[in-house]
Amino acid sequence: MKKKDETDNMRRKLPATPTRPLTTGDVLAGRTIELPSSIPEPTYTEDLRSDAVFTSRAAASSPGIPSQPPQLRLGSFVPSEGVYLVTAPTGAGKTTTTAALAAWANSSNIPASYMPVFEPRAGVYPKVGLDTEPPFQKLQSFLSDLKSTIQFSKTTKLIILDSITSPMKAHSAEFKAQSTFPGGMQPSDRAFLDELSRIALTNHAVILAVLNETLIPYVSELAGAVEGIIKIANVAKFTYNDRSPSSRRRDVSVKIPVTFVNSALKALGFGAYDPSYSSATVTNYRGL
Repeated sequence: MKKKDETDNMRRKLPATPTRPLTTGDVLAGRTIELPSSIPEPTYTEDLRSDAVFTSRAAASSPGIPSQPPQLRLGSFVPSEGVYLVTAPTGAGKTTTTAALAAWANSSNIPASYMPVFEPRAGVYPKVGLDTEPPFQKLQSFLSDLKSTIQFSKTTKLIILDSITSPMKAHSAEFKAQSTFPGGMQPSDRAFLDELSRIALTNHAVILAVLNETLIPYVSELAGAVEGIIKIANVAKFTYNDRSPSSRRRDVSVKIPVTFVNSALKALGFGAYDPSYSSATVTNYRGL
């Protein structure tokens, strides 16, 4: 009884109507918190792009908010330096579309290279420097081969890799007992694209990296590792979605001039472009 009486006495000492209680008297007796009657409005700087807004000497060293990289412009296609994943199922026209983009860029005075790698009919590349064998012969050396074949310049250029499907999956050999995320994505996929992005930025390049959506169905889940995603509708039309203000992470539709589509089709040994074909009926371009 004595213990109960002491508890009752302690409760009776609490204020009848405590103001802004931090907790209840049954848990922590008599503790209250007083808030100021008015809270001053925060002050902002006018130039929110200034690094000073996002960094502080009292905090860890930081370069601040990411800057906007240089961009190329091909009609309504305005890609930034970095990596764009070009995705479509088998036979949907990835080769024709990307080859047409290279022709369009070169005709617009934008240096562009279409590079078939680890694909049927890819051909053999010439040796680089003192290398004893041609590049792009071994999947595991893809990234180092790419570094040696891309020429450094300060001019942003367009480089098309058709495709990175096999090299990206071969990169998993460097990751022992890695986990697999829902959908099939692995840490090695992200690591491969991180390194590819560094190569693009170091060499001032927009790299369009083709991935076969039939073999890599989780392509959209890799968007966070790259600058943007390109989805092919048919050989003359695609949409892109990237980090830049040009798209704001929304799909932007781009039509490739038919002249360049026909140039690509002719180079690949196919007939002229027929606009009546859709992505589901591009049987004339099957396997490209």
